[in-house]
Amino acid sequence: MSLPNGKNYNKPREGFEPSAFCFMDHRLYTMQTLYHAELPRQRKYTIHFLLQTYKIYTFAMNEYVARIKELKSKKKLGQNFLVNGSIAESESEYAKGRAVVELGPGLGILTTELCKRAKSVVSIEKDKRLFEILGNELNCKNTKLINGDFFKQPDKVFKGCEIMVSNIPYNMSSKTIAWLQRMHMEALLCVQKEFAEHMLAEPGTKRYSKLSVITSLSFNAYNMMKVPRNNFYPVPKVDSVILYLKPKAIAISEEALNVITLIMEHKKKLLRNAISDSKSFLGKDYMYAISAVESMGERDSRVFELSPTQLASVSEKVAIAIKEGGKVQS
Repeated sequence: MSLPNGKNYNKPREGFEPSAFCFMDHRLYTMQTLYHAELPRQRKYTIHFLLQTYKIYTFAMNEYVARIKELKSKKKLGQNFLVNGSIAESESEYAKGRAVVELGPGLGILTTELCKRAKSVVSIEKDKRLFEILGNELNCKNTKLINGDFFKQPDKVFKGCEIMVSNIPYNMSSKTIAWLQRMHMEALLCVQKEFAEHMLAEPGTKRYSKLSVITSLSFNAYNMMKVPRNNFYPVPKVDSVILYLKPKAIAISEEALNVITLIMEHKKKLLRNAISDSKSFLGKDYMYAISAVESMGERDSRVFELSPTQLASVSEKVAIAIKEGGKVQS
């Protein structure tokens, strides 16, 4: 395609390259390239209109949308289905030659791509309607389909699995991270943007939370790309983000995790006050916990200003003090 100045814009301008997760086809990519080129404002408005119209058109024609409309998704299961096959294809690259687990395959847009690249796939779907559709349509010898609650499956189901690749239902995000932390498993996940922001939040910021601490202590987490909401149907109210999680070798005791949960409930308080405010929950262990905190240099620091490493150290010391105090008492 040539413009009046003689330049050809079929190829992207220098320095404008698609990311590894680019999900646009050639026509959409050409229009995006044109939009970023040096053109008169009026022509940019025209291209912008064509770009938006094309996105809406391709979305409306998507075969998955029609099927989802027929099925009537269940809100209680957090069903917002990915309908962009190019995104699923990009996600599945992380499954090449590996044993994969998938939570909530839905209509199988990602499962189909995983089958092509993974060594094996364990895919667990709670919705019996979707499970039956997948069973009838998915012809993959390397895939095992299970109908049931993902979090009620025995660990033996996941024996040998190396990585989770999933577009997880929004209402299962926290449970999924806790499961991955317990299983010490690598993951590529598509999650709600706000949830991802909490996961990656830094100390001292508004979104810094227990989730931020657990994520930082348990994984090296990477924000791979933003996925606009119109790539799902029904269209959710928020955008999504694809995250890559690589487990760390550091182990955190269950007792320390419980302490982190307690004090992060009072994250704006000083550490000593956060323990004091947890007195009713700690019961007879309160005196051991507060005694341990009073001897720490962090006792007058606000909880949300402490780094994940500091919180882990504090929590381990409190957990040990409670454990040893209980022994002395008995």
